[in-house]
Amino acid sequence: MLRICAVSGALALTLSGCGGGSGGSTPAPGPPGPPTPGEKGNKTEDCAAPQIRAHCTGTCTRNLDKTPNVVYCSACKAPYKLNPATLNCEIKCSDLPAPSPAPPIPGKATDLKGVDWPSACFDDEDEATFFSIGDWGGICGWPNYDHSDPTQDLCANPKFGKGRFRPGWGIAPGQGIIDGMPFPMDTYKRLTYVDLNAQVLIADKMAAKYEQLKEAGQPPRFVINVGDSIYPGGIEEHCSNKGSADIAAISKMYQWQAIFEKIYKSSDASSQYNKLEWMGVLGNHDYGGNCYVKAWDQLIYYTWSPDSRWRIPAQYWKRTIQFKRFAAEFYFIDGNINDVSPADADAKHNICYRNGNNDSPDGQDHCHYKDYPPSASAGVACPKTDGPMNPDDCVGWFTKLWADNLAWLKKGLDASTAEWQIVVSHYPVMYQRTMQWPAFAKEHGVDLIITGHQHRQDIYNLKAMEQKYDGSMTDMGPTVHVVTGGGGGIQTDAGPNADGNDDAYGYMVMKLQVNQLTVEAWTHGGKLLKNGGKHLLRNSTVAPPVLRGGATLVV
Repeated sequence: MLRICAVSGALALTLSGCGGGSGGSTPAPGPPGPPTPGEKGNKTEDCAAPQIRAHCTGTCTRNLDKTPNVVYCSACKAPYKLNPATLNCEIKCSDLPAPSPAPPIPGKATDLKGVDWPSACFDDEDEATFFSIGDWGGICGWPNYDHSDPTQDLCANPKFGKGRFRPGWGIAPGQGIIDGMPFPMDTYKRLTYVDLNAQVLIADKMAAKYEQLKEAGQPPRFVINVGDSIYPGGIEEHCSNKGSADIAAISKMYQWQAIFEKIYKSSDASSQYNKLEWMGVLGNHDYGGNCYVKAWDQLIYYTWSPDSRWRIPAQYWKRTIQFKRFAAEFYFIDGNINDVSPADADAKHNICYRNGNNDSPDGQDHCHYKDYPPSASAGVACPKTDGPMNPDDCVGWFTKLWADNLAWLKKGLDASTAEWQIVVSHYPVMYQRTMQWPAFAKEHGVDLIITGHQHRQDIYNLKAMEQKYDGSMTDMGPTVHVVTGGGGGIQTDAGPNADGNDDAYGYMVMKLQVNQLTVEAWTHGGKLLKNGGKHLLRNSTVAPPVLRGGATLVV
């Protein structure tokens, strides 16, 4: 059963010391001891922390004859109800308030910052499963000089591209780019089969993995997208050209079909995989890479395209997902402050780079006005999004965006009553230019941080990582931190193996239970499944919930 629901304040589950959103520092009762030898029948006892987190109220019960080591609920905190068959506290979507409608398309892409998007509700299984992927959107033509027919798929119809760059031409048949498909941005000029087809190989595995998990009774419910959705510089248009009134034309931009819609799609037209919502954030390449004048706002507006499964309604936003036995809150943040510098600095990694935005003849400029002409002589200004208005204004624009974003995030986490708090950002926590993530995650009880940007696949659980700026080690403690930047939109930092057994390209499968988080890193598999490719699990971890203050729940 699937129903979109508005999770209201009636679901506040305040619980001292249990779960990231569970309030103060008073510890909940610890796990009960073993039964006394010789006892029989049912034994009533205080509910311990795991049962309280699972919404048990009053006292709990053991059946000393049949299951002496299992503690059952006797009653549940509303709106959860006791299931007499399982003795678990469960919720039914039909018992929740009617869903609130999604807001209409905003006049400007900046209007809905901090929006609480209508919640989803899934009440048909104890475990919640979802995908995560980042840095995934490859290219067909770059730049595309022909805007006369934006509905053309330049991957499937290369004759429509004029003067565009495509790696791999001249490679022997069967070793080059899969016909009609996008290819990763060739940062390292590697021409292996995997490097030329990574995005398509991963999409092939995701669609099949969905069916596997569905057959096992654990269908993924949505996809978490950590950004850099379209390489090399987002939507191929100037930021001044289209607004919310142009949603019909925005929806027809060839990049959406060529790089997203037709790639992440099951061959079975009836598969629910084709309808999974992609909830995400913007990365630096979505903002143009080193030229903010690209049409990053269209990645927000596409949320309102007809029958859209795309969800980026704002630069930062929140969504609550209610499951049968628990709720999870996802905080989608904009961390692109980490890729802005003064206008004349850092040409390769600076959204605000002067010559990347003002049409100067510069080797680092990939946004020439002849390719992406501005309207009404907008030039370096993005009037439809309230900025940035020029390269010198750009750093201040992103600085304020981050300050507002961080204040919103703190407020949301402090008020959270969900069992799981998950932060989604394009940037790994080692990018700490303006943020001390270890202390922040500890204070607010953040359970999981999902990121990309670095083009690789890795899971950090009680494992330190090197900081970006000074080489010191970042220890996130019990907060699980995931880097899933190997989605195949750009060649990875380390080359892949032909058999798929590597940490270069891939995606993540994540699973939530009321008292446990599981993260699995799956690879590209080397080839398409029909040609002998495989599902390869490269890495995984299991972790308990994180309490406010940084302790973990003892289960």
